[in-house]
This record gives sequence, structure tokens and C-alpha cells, in this order.
Amino acid sequence: LSRNDLEKYTKFVNESRLPPVQSVEEWVNLLAKIIKCSVCKEVLSPFAAICEKGHAVCLECKTTDCLHCDSPFQKLTSNSVFHQILAFFDSTYCKPCSKVRKQNHECAEKRLEKCRLCDWTGTKRQLVKHMREHTKDD
Repeated sequence: LSRNDLEKYTKFVNESRLPPVQSVEEWVNLLAKIIKCSVCKEVLSPFAAICEKGHAVCLECKTTDCLHCDSPFQKLTSNSVFHQILAFFDSTYCKPCSKVRKQNHECAEKRLEKCRLCDWTGTKRQLVKHMREHTKDD
């Protein structure tokens, strides 16, 4: 290696260092900040695509070639390390709640809420729409 290559590598390693983590929960939360789509910035799923230069995108943002560098996207195989990391992350992190799933985790987006004005039951998102129906009659 040339001195210039060594300096570039050292700079890359120093800039890539992540803070030490004490638990799986901290590791997963740190990972959530890193594995985001380079276009929409949402957390990636195991079905993400990655270009030859390493830019990762979600399926919704995937085009024929990478928007950042015009490189073609590679097929992710289920045994690739990147796919396995995304699969682990997907199984331990609740995207709607933006936190690590605990053993008895109940996603806020799926939890059922009761209407205080009638017998209706549904998700929080559905409740907002339902409450509009109550106010429409006024």
C-alpha cells in the first residue's frame, strides 16, 4: 500500500467508528440510524436493493440504476450478510413504534382502541377517521 492509500484507509476507519454499545437494544437502535434507504430515508426491509457502490434503497425507491451513481442494482440473495442483517433487524425492530420489540411488544399501530362515544373498536389510525364521523354529525 502506498502512504496515500494508507492515509485514506485510516481516515475511513476513523470516520466509520461507531460508539460502543452495551446491549442488543442499543445495537438495534444504532442500526436503525444506519440502515436507511438512501432515497426516502426510511428503515430498510430485508428486500432492499444495493448497487455496486453500496447505496441501499427500499423496493419503493428502487429504479433500474442507482439514483446516486448510475450503477446497476445487484440481486440480494437470502444468504448475503447484508440480507441477514436486515432480516435480523426486521425481526427485532418495530418500525411504526421506532423501537426494539420486547418479548410482549404490542405495536401501537396495531393496538386496538375503543371509542369513548360509542361501541366502536379499531386501531389508532382508524380511530382518527372514526372520530371525524362523530364530528360530522354536529
